[in-house]
Order: sequence, then C-alpha cells, then structure tokens
Amino acid sequence: MTSDACHVSVVGASTGAIIAFGVWVSWLPQQVAFLRSKNTFGVSTAFIILTQIANWFPFIAGLFKNKDVFDCCSHVSFWQCQGLLVPLYQLGISVFSVFCIHTLYVIYFNPNPSISDTTPEERDETKIEAVFSVNEAEIDILDDERDAHVARMKRFQWTLYVSTLVCMFDLIVVGFIYQYGSSEIVSIYADALGILGTVIVLAQFTPQLIETYKLKTAGNLSMVMLLIQVPGTWIWFFDMVFFEGEAWAVWLSTFVAAVQVTMLFSQVLYYDVYLRRKRERSHFQGVLLEDDDEDDEQF
Repeated sequence: MTSDACHVSVVGASTGAIIAFGVWVSWLPQQVAFLRSKNTFGVSTAFIILTQIANWFPFIAGLFKNKDVFDCCSHVSFWQCQGLLVPLYQLGISVFSVFCIHTLYVIYFNPNPSISDTTPEERDETKIEAVFSVNEAEIDILDDERDAHVARMKRFQWTLYVSTLVCMFDLIVVGFIYQYGSSEIVSIYADALGILGTVIVLAQFTPQLIETYKLKTAGNLSMVMLLIQVPGTWIWFFDMVFFEGEAWAVWLSTFVAAVQVTMLFSQVLYYDVYLRRKRERSHFQGVLLEDDDEDDEQF
C-alpha cells in the first residue's frame, strides 16, 4: 500500500465532512414533516421504497470498491483513517436517513387520509349525518370494512419494509462471501450493484412525479427537503467525481438522482408556488370586482 494512496488532505476531509453533514440535513425536513403531520398524504409508496433501495446500492458498492481504504486504516492514524472513510460516511448517513424516513412512512401510513385521519368525534358526527340515509348497522359494516382495509394495507407496508431491509443485508453478506474469492469478482459485483442502483434511481422518482401530477400538490412531501437536495446532490456528485475520485459505480446513481430531484422540485414549484399564487391573485381580483359591483349598485 503506497503512502499516496493512504494520504488524505485536511481540506478534502473537511469538505467531505461538511457534505456528510449536509446529506443528513437534506433528509431531515421530510422526517419532521411526517412527525408533525402524522400523515403520508401525497407521498408515493413506490418512491419511498425505491429511494431506500437506491441509497443502499451505492453504499454497498462503496464498501467493496473501497477495500484499499480499509487496508490503509491499518497503516495510518485514527484521524487519517476517518478522513479516508468520509465518502463512505456520506453514503452511510444517506442510507440511515432514508431508513428513518421509510420507518416513519410505515408507522404513519394511511391509505385514505381523508377518512381515517378524522377524530372519533368527527366520525361520530359523520355517522349522525349519515343516519338519515342509511341505518346504523350499515354504518358499522362500512366502518369495519374500512378498518380492515387500513389494517391490511399497514401489514402490507410492514412486509415491504422488512423485506427491503432483509434483501439489502443479504447483498452485503453476498459481497463478503465473494471477498474470499478473487478481487476481480468483488469488483464486478460492486459494478453490477452500481448499475442496478442507477436503474433503480431512474425509476425512483417516476412514481412520485406521477403522484404529484395527479394531486397537483406535493402533499406531505417536504419542499424544504427538495430545496436542500437540489443543490446538495449536485455538489455531492461533483465532489465524488472531481475531488474524491470515486469509481463510476459509486457516483453514477448520484448523478441520475441529481437530475431527477431537480425535475421533481421544478414540478412542486409549479404546482405549490406558481399555480397557488396565480389562484390567489385570481381570487383577489374576483373579490375586488365584486366590491366594485356592490359600490356601483349603491350609487
């Protein structure tokens, strides 16, 4: 192991640490949004799962592509080792942050927010209003069917959640098994994960783009998160390529994610900022016209 390969500059390590902190901050608003609203309205299940997988793949690829870094850690000081591991920390922090988002999504998942997010008092009022059209027995049947549907959907979400984590850990185990073979096999395995990760990222944002288009709003998808991630993902990509010299299997999915998160943010800006302000202006102008008409009638 050459000394150059094990060398890391203070500037490079510091920049990488700042980016790692930024990665954590960029995911934080979505976690807060779920905790505050206790609702998953407007956020696609497929988007959450694919985001989870898309973050795991480059992290696993990085584990095996950076084998030399782990070898260096046995020859350098503790802090030099931490500096060398900063790129992996960046990927790992992203994985952990998305894991937290996925966990909150499953906990607060609601297949029909407009119905099951109502309070017991509101549901009782709905029953009172409906009693004139249907009898109480039919209302109870509808309540039972709705509750059973919500329970089934929640079980399905937990199944997807656990299955995703099991599959990701299986991929890590397989990689460690390959390490006992030739280093070429490990490299091919890491490259394959990088390609699969890129394919998943290509599909990752499509469900959310469709969901946002259908609802014409971001719902509980955090705009602050997107605002941070658009420049942050591009900075992370350039840092990986031009400063850290990461293999393409590690940075390719980040590049694709940067393009697509920019597209999603543009869509959210259009629906939740531009169109909303346009509707508010139209409403305000309509109110002014009504006031003018009333004044004319008085005269």
